[in-house]
This record gives sequence, structure tokens and C-alpha cells, in this order.
Amino acid sequence: MVSKRDVQQFIDLIPEWKEYSRHLERIVLTADDESDGHHAFYHRERTGGIFLHAWSDDLWVEVYQDYFYEHAHVLKKLGVVHEKVDEDIRCHFSPAQARAFVLLHVFMHELGHHYDSLRYGPGEPRGGEQFAEDFANRHLDLLWPKYVAAFGDPSRESR
Repeated sequence: MVSKRDVQQFIDLIPEWKEYSRHLERIVLTADDESDGHHAFYHRERTGGIFLHAWSDDLWVEVYQDYFYEHAHVLKKLGVVHEKVDEDIRCHFSPAQARAFVLLHVFMHELGHHYDSLRYGPGEPRGGEQFAEDFANRHLDLLWPKYVAAFGDPSRESR
């Protein structure tokens, strides 16, 4: 759902990119579709990498209710239609909504992990998942108008 060009264009929208991305050595678009993304930090070199995993071929994605409710504000902003299926929630993404979710949430979440890793030395406690999630959520509203201007409004894209 996301291309190298998309990532490059998105990075230009991020305020304080130079600060957040210090020692970020690579951004990798991977074929792994086991999770949304991953961040690796190499303490000896004090460098890191962000790995954005491929979206599955199916734009209709079933997620656990906990995951859905944790991300409901993002999904609502993107205009993602959803329905309850047994114990899970099925989200009906358009290609534009999937791209926006990867850039505005997954990428920013992993960038939050990277920034968090820079703030501490090896073995020191970090903010972890909560810091990364809060980082992504804080930037959503800030980046939204810039994102819409650059990529279009994903909430208005047809499925």
C-alpha cells in the first residue's frame, strides 16, 4: 500500500523530522505481513531502522476488539467502515485509507519507538508501546491537514 515515494513525501510533512530521525539508518518496506511494522535499535552503534510491513492482499482486515478500540479515533478520522464479526471487528479499508493508516499511524508509531530509544542509554527503561502510541496519536491531528493536502482525503475515497 505504501511506496518509497509515499514515504519520502510523507517525511517532508513531519515537523521536527531531523530531531526524531537522528541516527535513523534505514526505512525498509518489507514483504513480512505478520504485523503492521517494527522498529529495531542497535545500541552499540546508536542507530535504528523502521520496517513497514506489507499490507495483506485483502483490504478487509479482521482485528481484535482491543486493537480496534485502541485505534478507533484513527480509523474514524480515515473514514474506515467496520462491522462486528463474532468476537472480532472487520475493517473495510480503501487503498487510500490503508496507505494513510500505514503512514499516519504505523510509521509514526515506529518513529516514536526510535525517538524513545534515542532518549535513553542501553538498559535504561523507556516508554515502550505506550510512548510510541502516544507519539503517533499526538502527531495525527498535527499532520492531518498536511497529509490531506499532499495525498488527498482518505475519508472521501471510495472503497
